[in-house]
Amino acid sequence: MNETGLIIAEVAFLVLLYAFVWSIVRNSSRQLRTAQPPPPPVAIRHDPSPAPSPVAPPPAPIEVPRQPTEEPIFVAPTVVADSLEDRADAAAEESGRLDLAANLDPRLVVEASPSLEVGRVIALEGGVTIGRSEAAELSVSDQFVSHMHARILRRGAYHFVEDLGSTNGTFLNDRRIDTDAQLKVHDALRIGQTVLRYQE
Repeated sequence: MNETGLIIAEVAFLVLLYAFVWSIVRNSSRQLRTAQPPPPPVAIRHDPSPAPSPVAPPPAPIEVPRQPTEEPIFVAPTVVADSLEDRADAAAEESGRLDLAANLDPRLVVEASPSLEVGRVIALEGGVTIGRSEAAELSVSDQFVSHMHARILRRGAYHFVEDLGSTNGTFLNDRRIDTDAQLKVHDALRIGQTVLRYQE
């Protein structure tokens, strides 16, 4: 297509565009001339008297004859000063703090061991050292236990287990402990081939 053909196509397009715009403007102006204003709104008359309510009247109250009643007798509750709770509260008030370990009996129960009797109970009042040495408070003759393997100590109301740099490590619930760890009820403490269960 040459240059003359392009010019003719552009002129034809402009003529068609002009005709389209002219027809839209003509139709719009015709509609505006023939349009009529909307009718005024119809006034609605309101009746000032309210409509009757379909609500039924309330029922008449029923009178119940009153019978003479006796005055209730107030009985003061008896206070037992020597009850266990009162004594515990009094002890807590005297000390200024509540002792959480007052009614606990922390102990280790032997579950498996090559040298200790299964079912043996070791009381943990203050703490205990565990090792192969005779100087340990709980002596375990086990080749996998170090001379001073671990110790259990009390801090406040809780007991903690601490490894004393043993060769084979101390395990709490099958996890080797690197720092001291708090003992909770039913925790399993494994030292060498000995398994001890913590109870309260």
